[in-house]
Amino acid sequence: MIAVKCDVRDPHSVRDAVSQCIDTLGQLPTVIVNNAAGNFVCPSERLSANAWKTVIDIVLMGTINVTMDVGKRLIAAGYSEQ
Repeated sequence: MIAVKCDVRDPHSVRDAVSQCIDTLGQLPTVIVNNAAGNFVCPSERLSANAWKTVIDIVLMGTINVTMDVGKRLIAAGYSEQ
């Protein structure tokens, strides 16, 4: 198991982190823990539009960026659904 820090909102940062995992582990990950979250400790009605956008970018874009990067690599390597 390995933990790598990256900005999941940035596809290039995700690509580099996945590459680091592959370099360290010597193979593609076949399991990922894709659990990015962003939160602000304050009542919802006090969240600014920018704060809400940041939460959404981390949660939604982070999920798709990691899933797409790893998924495309697995497909290219010949992995398929079992």
